[in-house]
Amino acid sequence: MVNSQLPALVKALKKLGKNITIETAGIKFIRGLACDLLSISPKTSNSGLRFKKGKRPFSPIKRLIKNYPYQLKFVVDSPGDLPEIQKAVESLGKVDPAKVMLMPQEKTRDELFSKSPMVAELCKQTGFTFCNRMQIFLFDGQSGK
Repeated sequence: MVNSQLPALVKALKKLGKNITIETAGIKFIRGLACDLLSISPKTSNSGLRFKKGKRPFSPIKRLIKNYPYQLKFVVDSPGDLPEIQKAVESLGKVDPAKVMLMPQEKTRDELFSKSPMVAELCKQTGFTFCNRMQIFLFDGQSGK
């Protein structure tokens, strides 16, 4: 969908009484989204994306969290991911830690069960919120689900 069409679509859905959550990586700010929640999943180095040092694009995320109800979701592969996540959150300014969600990086139910306690412990240490990945729990890595 063309970005310029998204606000009109969201507005039409809201007129129908729909609850709107928009999932985004937060790389672009779009005006006029009548959403109930913007679920922003900034990419970190464990995603495989590589950013030039100091060039991570946080300015669109700053604008998004200033203008919309939001949550921030980060995928955690190991405890070593936490400093990068904390630095990202700090760079965004005043963010409620309860709106920062950590979820285990996994592809199977067994990986979910094995990594969840580690991620839950990181949440206890930081005040961030644990976020399960229900699609993995339900479908155990089956593609197309």
